[in-house]
Amino acid sequence: MSKRPDKNLISIEGTAAGGVLVNGVLALPGAVFEFEAGGRILTARLELADDGMRHLYLPEIVPPDGTYADPLKITGQVRDLHVHTPRIVGAREDCVDLNSRVRRIIVGDDDTIWEPRGRYLATIKGGSRDVELRGVVVTPTRVDRIEKLVVHCDLGNHSDQSRERTENVRLMLRSENGAALTWRRINAKTPQLSAGQDWEQKLGLPGSFRDLFPWFYDFLKKCGVPI
Repeated sequence: MSKRPDKNLISIEGTAAGGVLVNGVLALPGAVFEFEAGGRILTARLELADDGMRHLYLPEIVPPDGTYADPLKITGQVRDLHVHTPRIVGAREDCVDLNSRVRRIIVGDDDTIWEPRGRYLATIKGGSRDVELRGVVVTPTRVDRIEKLVVHCDLGNHSDQSRERTENVRLMLRSENGAALTWRRINAKTPQLSAGQDWEQKLGLPGSFRDLFPWFYDFLKKCGVPI
């Protein structure tokens, strides 16, 4: 059985023009722009701060149906970007997927609501560095759950774009009901975790195994193991 191709509601990619591409639309600092997502036209704006950080203001991110893998995907070596949104509702895979050497990325604010309904809340991989997640995690009902939760934050899993290690991740998240949040470390360094929140580590590969993980993954794929 072949794997279903990823379908993303909002994809953000880097560009040499000083802005970012949002679902193929070039967003430049200081401008309000529109883009299509899930059959709707959404309005957003991009601002540039004095420290060089770009601030992207999006409406709430809610997939219209269960066919999506990632509501928000940030890839293509995006740099210096803070994504602001009041709410992110998860899809089949996660709420946000960060991949392919993104740098200095913040997703969410202290009051952003995260509703993971798939396998993860966040996937951070592919040599991504200096990534921070902020907000409040809400536990979905059984009716809303699409896939069984593996862990909330998956760090350094396989990436087709880069075998580099994922580093300097800060998980500034808190659970709405006081429940523990979970994370695992594959080809990644140990993240900084929010104080006062109960965190459970589900897996942590030691350094030598982390170095070998990309080649071990390729070996299993060549042997036909469904991973």
